[in-house]
Amino acid sequence: QIRSHLAHLGHPVFFDVIYAACATSQLDSNVLRRNFLHRYRLAFRDYTGGSCCAMAPVPEDLLEALQQLRGKDAKSHGALQLLLSGLGLRDWNEFSGLTGARCDPS
Repeated sequence: QIRSHLAHLGHPVFFDVIYAACATSQLDSNVLRRNFLHRYRLAFRDYTGGSCCAMAPVPEDLLEALQQLRGKDAKSHGALQLLLSGLGLRDWNEFSGLTGARCDPS
């Protein structure tokens, strides 16, 4: 469901042949031929209230795809370079929300 929500907000998942425009998917296929969807961290509280966390590094093929991209502005370029450096994977409390995303019910 995250794929449809992101596409609705104008941020389709990379190489999503279902929810992205055909032309977008065709361009994406020049870089990577699978969905670029990865959850590197999953954190939750168990039934006792204890914190649990599982982490998985970004797969090599996704890192190779990221290396082919450029940021559209200085801020996105900086975020991309931070992720590629290996320092970009942070705790959720350190993230700010998506700028420009509309989350109203209309």
